[in-house]
Amino acid sequence: MRVVCATITFVSIFMSTSCGVKKSSNSVTIKFKNIDMAPSQLVPSASGEGNTELMEQPYVTQRSFTPVSFKFPIKRISMAGSGMEYTVVYECPGSTAADCYVDLADKAAVAALVKTPVQVQYEKGKNPKVTEFQVTVDPTCDSGTMKPFNAMVKGTINVSGTTYYTSSTDPSGRVMTNDANSYTEVPIPLSTCTMTWKLSNPAPADASGVVVSLFVSIKDIAYANSAGSAGNNPSCKSDANQQSAVCLNGYAVPYPYVGEADPVIESFKIREEGTGYLGMVHTATYAGKPVGAFQRGYFDGTNMAMTGCSSGSWLEGIIDNGNGSWKMNVALGEQGSFTIFDAFKFENHSGVCSDIRGQKINYTATKM
Repeated sequence: MRVVCATITFVSIFMSTSCGVKKSSNSVTIKFKNIDMAPSQLVPSASGEGNTELMEQPYVTQRSFTPVSFKFPIKRISMAGSGMEYTVVYECPGSTAADCYVDLADKAAVAALVKTPVQVQYEKGKNPKVTEFQVTVDPTCDSGTMKPFNAMVKGTINVSGTTYYTSSTDPSGRVMTNDANSYTEVPIPLSTCTMTWKLSNPAPADASGVVVSLFVSIKDIAYANSAGSAGNNPSCKSDANQQSAVCLNGYAVPYPYVGEADPVIESFKIREEGTGYLGMVHTATYAGKPVGAFQRGYFDGTNMAMTGCSSGSWLEGIIDNGNGSWKMNVALGEQGSFTIFDAFKFENHSGVCSDIRGQKINYTATKM
């Protein structure tokens, strides 16, 4: 699993305003890094669990893949909280999504995203906390006229021993081709303005040496069909004759946690009772404590995990219920959010989840 991390270090500096109110300014150093982690995969049980019986066309020619290049626009990264001023961590000077692409698969590009320290200001004695981060994706959001944009994806899949390449230049117009000479990136249409995520444990903004890290996983964030259409996923690029397609099944959302070392990423298979549908939830822990989670679909030609409660939408954050379980809310962009898991546990367990229609579904979560 490839994870992109940003490490934020706070160094306290005190000052006084002209009206005599003491304020503190922390010098924020941000370091981005990619972490390569062991991949996970769905493994059918002896009973045939894994939607094998549901794998009709076009699913049998669909494969998930981790892009070798994943260019995603980032206009602005900011952080906010209680008792502190809204702080811009990163600002792209460009005016279009194409101007603000960051290749999240490129370690050097990610490391170069933020080059200077950021000052976080707050009033001394108010117990200030950093509670959330926000990414503004498309520069047109600032004008209130959000427009669709493209994420640029490049990668390969293997179907029955044949390698297929993403392509925008294939002579026959296919977006997945077996012609290695036509191997290029493919634009995937998206439309959103901002993505917000919350710290499971707020970071004290007035303490020297506090470290906040952000991680982004692009593991299996894309999937492709070598011999069919994209189905009903709007975040896809299909060729004119519906012979092949490249899709995204999740957003590249940075998730924050207090700490400097890499988080431990684990994967859970979510099996819905009644339908037998599968989903996947990836969890992050730091020093043995849950700090985040994200969802992702998965296709391997035999098994499918992309439906029901475990969708490809991003999670805003995890909320500690205080009893060993965590609430998880799915973000719906400008439409708000809804609670998908009321009491998710970072261990094997059974519970009840809710889909986007509000339907309650029993599920079993099994660590992979």
